[in-house]
Amino acid sequence: MTMIEIMVVLAIMGSLMAVLLGGSLLKSNAARTREGAVEVMATLRAAYNMATMTGKHHRVVFNLEEQTYHIEVCLGKQTLKKGDEEEQVDQEELGKLRERMERPDTSDINQEIVQAASPEEATEAAAALAGLRLGTSRCQAAVNTISGQPSKTGNKHKLDIERGIRIQELSVQHLNEAVDEGIVTINFFPIGSAERAVVQVGNTSGEVFSILVYGLTSRVEFREGKVEVEDHMKLDAAGDEVDERE
Repeated sequence: MTMIEIMVVLAIMGSLMAVLLGGSLLKSNAARTREGAVEVMATLRAAYNMATMTGKHHRVVFNLEEQTYHIEVCLGKQTLKKGDEEEQVDQEELGKLRERMERPDTSDINQEIVQAASPEEATEAAAALAGLRLGTSRCQAAVNTISGQPSKTGNKHKLDIERGIRIQELSVQHLNEAVDEGIVTINFFPIGSAERAVVQVGNTSGEVFSILVYGLTSRVEFREGKVEVEDHMKLDAAGDEVDERE
């Protein structure tokens, strides 16, 4: 074989390798995206199980900037307010309030508050006097969903954003519009119900997987591809279509 023939053969082999390797990488990225979406689904199902087994309000908190999510358990009565964005609480002011409550003899905290029936009631009453909204602030990282022991990471999971895998859009019942940034929660209640929600996980190659949460049953469903979000969000608790979101 001449040198030119050898170079042609090497060029053909290189092209074939590039095609095969490229296809393998695309397939691998799609598989990773699916795995990421399945993990989100598993976390949502775990939150439902924990809410019904413990009789306590649980929620999954998504940080769409960092592409992380984790389960929290909420203490006391929690009120959801429908709006354009998630209600945020001034954690610094809340921390100061709790410090004052730990030193009742040297603070201006009313003794009746300190003697409340429970720490939750005391915090709620003190916050009201201080003009501080608690909202859903009395939530903390849930214990490890497998071992039942506290988790060092707070059950935090993170999508593989270095490979372009991320939650592209999240719709939840207490927000007026779908969001792709900020902190968003999906709530599961002790009676076995949940907020309707749609989580769409995708990558830069165009693959998308959708996770649907149903209201009355808290059923979590996995689907390939995008879904018509409005069609799902218009379902009432019984699964029938309504004219607008409640």
